[in-house]
Amino acid sequence: MSKMEIECIRSLKKNLAHEKEDSLEDIITVVNPSLGERVLLLGNIKNIGKYIRKMGAEVKILQCEDQALDTTNYLLNESCEFISGNIDNMPFQDEYFDKVIFLESFNSFKDEKRVLKEIVRVLKNSGQLLIKENDCNCMSYKVESIKSMIRGEYCKYYNPDELSNKLRDFGLDGTVETVTKKKYIYLGTKIS
Repeated sequence: MSKMEIECIRSLKKNLAHEKEDSLEDIITVVNPSLGERVLLLGNIKNIGKYIRKMGAEVKILQCEDQALDTTNYLLNESCEFISGNIDNMPFQDEYFDKVIFLESFNSFKDEKRVLKEIVRVLKNSGQLLIKENDCNCMSYKVESIKSMIRGEYCKYYNPDELSNKLRDFGLDGTVETVTKKKYIYLGTKIS
């Protein structure tokens, strides 16, 4: 077995070990994808694409051009279509997706306004945006935020109300649900 194959297997095992802790059932239950719907996955997607695809939705995963292909995500979501592009200038038509799911990396963009405008642009009227994110009120994420700043990374954690208010300014009306002490889900609908 090559070094790359061994590393890929290790990465797969690590992702699968976290799967129980980070239950995808919450997301799938909230999103409730339907046959023929178009779903865009962004962020730390793990293997959620595979399950949404099994429910009959067309799933596209945006692979950022400036990042190496995440082999684990590719293997875990082999039935999905991976598209290379930039999140602040996505290669999709206006109002193309019924649902956009953004998992655990919404906080890492310097130009959040541009990213949000793009998400709203590709989302159909009455389409849904789901964001699962770390709650900045949790001490472990406060520590993680400090570590990120020390490493020179851009990272801004929002508490649930801050995120909801920010998204309202971009034409999304939604609610927030706490799923664990550390994480919450925002589900919003694009209003015309």
